[in-house]
Amino acid sequence: MKMDDYNKARDLVIEIEKIQGEIYDLKDIIRYDTSRWLMEVRPNSVQLLKKVNHYGLLPEFLQAVLSKHLEELHKLQSELDKL
Repeated sequence: MKMDDYNKARDLVIEIEKIQGEIYDLKDIIRYDTSRWLMEVRPNSVQLLKKVNHYGLLPEFLQAVLSKHLEELHKLQSELDKL
């Protein structure tokens, strides 16, 4: 394995571990009935939160985010397998 491949593999593993953590957190949240939960957003960590009325669609939103994370995880794992 070349040094460039090693560095790329290391970066992929770091990204995979980050996404796995996010997937774990999402699965933990999804196991609850989130249809009545509050949803708040903010443009960055220093600005105030703003409430969003999600009209009960938060579960679908979270499921869509989880699906995107799983797709990204599979893509990264495939890249790592090729090295």
